[in-house]
Amino acid sequence: MVDRRKRPTIGFLTANIHTGAARALWPGVVDAARQHDVNLICFPGGGLRVQADFESQRNALYDLVNAGSVDGLVSWASAVGVALDRDQVISFHQRYRPLPMVSLARPMEGIPALSVDSYQGMREVIAHLIDVHGYRRLAFIRGPESHYYAQERYRAYLDVLKEYSIPFDPQLVTRPMHWEAGAEAIQMLLDERALRPHIDFQAVVAVSDLLALDALKTLQARGIRVPGDVAVAGFNDSMEGRLTTPPLTSVALPFYEQGTGAVAALLAQLAGEPVPQ
Repeated sequence: MVDRRKRPTIGFLTANIHTGAARALWPGVVDAARQHDVNLICFPGGGLRVQADFESQRNALYDLVNAGSVDGLVSWASAVGVALDRDQVISFHQRYRPLPMVSLARPMEGIPALSVDSYQGMREVIAHLIDVHGYRRLAFIRGPESHYYAQERYRAYLDVLKEYSIPFDPQLVTRPMHWEAGAEAIQMLLDERALRPHIDFQAVVAVSDLLALDALKTLQARGIRVPGDVAVAGFNDSMEGRLTTPPLTSVALPFYEQGTGAVAALLAQLAGEPVPQ
């Protein structure tokens, strides 16, 4: 039996490890655990209360986490709590007190958090489409309304339009969507609103690659050429996006480094060292 007093065991709470940004973040967590010679247990319990594809049934994995199984937790709080509001996310994590914790991408009082700059990344891709390609009719696929960084990316879209004196057109913006609803978003633009690619909108920008990839496939299935008729851009620079035809234009963020940094921050807590909150 491993003596955990000499070799700490850390837990990683996450919705998944196989899609989107998780494919970059998870290897960072694994490599950091190996580098620091600690045990690592992953709890890929899905998004809390997410009903699509029976995902909520995986939430039972989070009940396995306690002080008897781990010495501390890294929680990808923005992914785990994708369907929850801020207070609900905080309440969920209180069950694990007094375990040391580090939050990824979702600040919570009393818990160190590691974030990435979603706002600036989205600003850059929107400005690129305007400056380099000359597009001014930019459709936007929003993410979950409760997801802080999805809203930050939407805020960047609005700010860049204002800076370039491009009038905001609500017809070009979808209602808040869950991460797997890219096809539904395109149906909303083309069918519900009867928008015409290349005429009414020149590009589709999504808050994540998952949404963008689904949107791209739906456009192509309808005979709409990408990027000939309409450009598509996503966010997170996922492996899936690199393997599509054409490869997806996307915003790259340091998810691998975020994973390694979260493990280092948690181990610093376990060693009694101060960690910025």
